[in-house]
Amino acid sequence: LQHIDYQCADGYYLRQLVPALVEAKVSCQHWGITDAENAIFAAAKSETPANLLLLALKKLPFASQSVDIVTVLDSPLKGKECIRILKDDGRIVLLQPGIRHLWQIKQQVYPDLVEKPLQLNLPNDVEIEAQQQVVFTQSVTGEQALTLLDMSVFGWRANDQLKHQVKSTAISELEFDWQIITLKKRL
Repeated sequence: LQHIDYQCADGYYLRQLVPALVEAKVSCQHWGITDAENAIFAAAKSETPANLLLLALKKLPFASQSVDIVTVLDSPLKGKECIRILKDDGRIVLLQPGIRHLWQIKQQVYPDLVEKPLQLNLPNDVEIEAQQQVVFTQSVTGEQALTLLDMSVFGWRANDQLKHQVKSTAISELEFDWQIITLKKRL
């Protein structure tokens, strides 16, 4: 099998996934790709067990229909390249934040926050084969909450005063809400 982790960042997910697949006796060649130079260096430094590539994501250096699995973990699926390189019987696995992901931190950033339905902006060339929600709560320190804020897509909205407020307050039941979505090509 050929597996690409699209926007692999520092390789964290690959370092968790590859040993689990080896243990399950799944034979797979893994590729971690990103367009962020600092991320690929961090992935290499952490000895991520994959072939790591720093490249522009608009044109991937893989043949059409040559990849069995593409993972897009905590990052948006952009463009058509992942679909072009995916075999007709291949799958794209998305891990996306759900509606209430990090809700108690979001409420500090957006005081008038209201729940809105989850919107997936998927290309027309794919369809959802399976979707599963993973929800849990976890106690976090203020320092951990600040790290999660900094890692989030809305972290840039927090000024220094808000960051100090987040850092100084533990959250006893922070909500984590993930959607795991398996996509297949429309044929």
